Amino acid sequence: MIENKLDKGGRMKRSVALIGFYGAGKTRIGRQLAIELCLPFSEMQDEMAKMGGLAIQRLHEQFGDVAYRKYENLALSSLAATGGVVATTGGCIQSNYNRRILHENFLTFFIDAPFDEMVQRIHPSRHPTVGAMSRLELYKLYEYSRPVYQQTANHTIAADCSLDILSDRILDLILEDDTQDDP
Repeated sequence: MIENKLDKGGRMKRSVALIGFYGAGKTRIGRQLAIELCLPFSEMQDEMAKMGGLAIQRLHEQFGDVAYRKYENLALSSLAATGGVVATTGGCIQSNYNRRILHENFLTFFIDAPFDEMVQRIHPSRHPTVGAMSRLELYKLYEYSRPVYQQTANHTIAADCSLDILSDRILDLILEDDTQDDP
């Protein structure tokens, strides 16, 4: 039962993070999952934009990749303290700091979507760090990142089905997760 995974205040004992390549569907899946779990949903990009006072694309354009990655670190730390369901940025796993935050604070799911589907969803305004890359450059980054996602996640979810089925798979894993249980 999901109630066994809640603390005395009715909150999940661990927050849920969705990681994956750009365009994997983390936001869409996260929103659905948050509804089903009755938890707040947060998108890491929104938190970064709020902290930087600029739209995510402008944040990257104006301050560059190094500063953008620092905003990722700050945003993930903030979201770890807030709790709920979090859709991370595609590149947040590049940072050792972020991987540690994910391990310590989240039950983390790698959304493993087909590369061709993700490429079709990538848009420069939503994915400023990769929006202008060629298909070959994206594929190389994907091949480099995929093992890091797998190592970082508690669970890998194949995104080869409907949103409802994906949510159900994740919910089942949350219910099975031993790290959620009281000692």
